[in-house]
Amino acid sequence: MRRSSGRAGTEPLAALVAVAVVCSALSLYAGLLPGSPSTDGRAAAAERLLDRVYGRTAEIGVVHPSRLDRALQWQGRWQGKWRTNVSVESGTATWQRGPTPPADAGSVATVSRRVSVRGPLGRVRPGRLRVVVW
Repeated sequence: MRRSSGRAGTEPLAALVAVAVVCSALSLYAGLLPGSPSTDGRAAAAERLLDRVYGRTAEIGVVHPSRLDRALQWQGRWQGKWRTNVSVESGTATWQRGPTPPADAGSVATVSRRVSVRGPLGRVRPGRLRVVVW
């Protein structure tokens, strides 16, 4: 039996070029994905704020839109750095706190959650709690 140390070998330059091409392709793909996660913490801040707003507005799993002001009294350490908008939508009714994000806001993080919403006359309907941070 004959042994050869050169079998199944690859030229080092060819291997380096192949690795560089694969890395470049992955970087390009990740950079072009729509809605790529922001690296400045907006997405994490929006998630934390959504959890906090839900915790302060929901009672037995039902969101009370009248409690939005109380829920936004504390917005975390990003206050002053970023702007926030919180809304509760149910059917045709919408309750909103905070400014509406401008069209040229740049990097915007939006998170939402399906919730039950207490509407007029105490009716509970399906809805959506949404937080936008820019």
